[in-house]
Amino acid sequence: MFGIEFYTDNGFVQISDKSPALGFLRKAAPGENNQQQGYYNFAEVYGAGGTYFFAPVSELNVYGRSGLEVYSENGALMFSSAMKLLSFVKPFYVDVPNNQNTPFVHTGGADRRYGYMIIKSQSRHHYRNKQFISGANNPPYFDDEWVYDVYAESFKPGYSNGRIEMRYSFEFAHRGGGGVDPGTWSGPPPLMEGFIVDLTAIEG
Repeated sequence: MFGIEFYTDNGFVQISDKSPALGFLRKAAPGENNQQQGYYNFAEVYGAGGTYFFAPVSELNVYGRSGLEVYSENGALMFSSAMKLLSFVKPFYVDVPNNQNTPFVHTGGADRRYGYMIIKSQSRHHYRNKQFISGANNPPYFDDEWVYDVYAESFKPGYSNGRIEMRYSFEFAHRGGGGVDPGTWSGPPPLMEGFIVDLTAIEG
């Protein structure tokens, strides 16, 4: 294959003259995510210190800096040593059959900080302690109503120095209610798929 490519120890393409590298843009403000207009080109990465946006090198305003630069055959900047790369460590996939009782754990160097980037995520609600209240006993509207406890089933990260884990979570969310019986479950069984990433350059 012609061109320039650099790989991580785990075989992921980190730098290429065929596609722009992703570098650290900034920490996301509360409520910001990459589903909002103007953020679609950003990769959303989660770490112990918060949520971070990584973006193609063209969004990072690093042109004209000194150091190593990699260009495409059309002259577009693909990488600059002035950027902090999004460094992929390994893929992960967790679901209920395999990880309800056995978390996914990645352990690296004690001086490293790890986070994760999501490709796919699912969660669901479980309804317990359901009670039916007839309209005759429900003033002032006198509508039939169901009340119930809502539990959230999902996978959540755990952080520590040199380690990150994805563990199963089943937690009380709130006491809810509505006009119809919600059943027992809503939503697909929880799973999470993505990449463990090294955030030492950002959080270290």
